[in-house]
Amino acid sequence: MKIIAISLVVVFGASRLAEAIPADSSTHKPAKASILRIATRVHSMGLFSYGGRLVSGSPVMDINLNYIRKTWGFQLFKAVDIRDGRTPINFTLAVVNKNFHLGKRVTVTPSVGFLLEQYESIADHGSDAVVILTTAFNVSTHLTLEHS
Repeated sequence: MKIIAISLVVVFGASRLAEAIPADSSTHKPAKASILRIATRVHSMGLFSYGGRLVSGSPVMDINLNYIRKTWGFQLFKAVDIRDGRTPINFTLAVVNKNFHLGKRVTVTPSVGFLLEQYESIADHGSDAVVILTTAFNVSTHLTLEHS
């Protein structure tokens, strides 16, 4: 009788364990909690993207670091004029943002942070706090229209 009882417990327990473990763990990918993106670029001249104005005729290099979570993120952007360290394109922008989803397609993202003008030192005249409002419309899974 003890052997039958132990056999039932073992069989029942093994079947419950099999239900709890997925059949193929390689097909199940856990969702990432965050994404870190780093992009560097070299441009033939300095263009301020928010205003669309030419800031420097010299070559410019920038680095853009984005830390993205589902509801908030952080961005650090640094641009440097390669020839002349005293042009207005030498600056650092750092912001924290929060995503607000309005339905399935529209996202509004306010960002708050600082802009450091860096003509001669780490924070020259013109450095200030910044607020940026970005709206995004998801046309499809591969195309999003965005405006800041």
